[in-house]
Amino acid sequence: MEGNGYVLFGDYWWLIIVLAAMGMGLVKTILAHQRANRGLDLLKTYIDQGKEPPGELVQYLRAPQDRWRDRGPGRDFFLAILFIGLTGAFCFNAITEQDQDVYFVAIIMGALAFGFALKGWMKHAQESRRDAP
Repeated sequence: MEGNGYVLFGDYWWLIIVLAAMGMGLVKTILAHQRANRGLDLLKTYIDQGKEPPGELVQYLRAPQDRWRDRGPGRDFFLAILFIGLTGAFCFNAITEQDQDVYFVAIIMGALAFGFALKGWMKHAQESRRDAP
């Protein structure tokens, strides 16, 4: 006997992925904030002792955080492969369950896969031109 919980989970299982992504973003923000606070505490310790903080420490703290936008095309290709897999999974689900609405989700996943692949190729070409002699 199926309860409402099973039906609810069956209809909205994909929200787990969205909530997990939001949670990872929150953890990343919290960790960046803790890093900044530790750096400020370390600088305060040097200043309280009347010492000049090392240049490497100041440079490290002023450096921008490791941002996903600064990475190479590998992340985009990974996301393209991920969304290709999701596209295949949704197409398989649409075919086996005879649910035409799932094709819409598969089309969106396919468009995202194409977009990430295109972005990765553009980054790769840009890096190749920059590194060329």
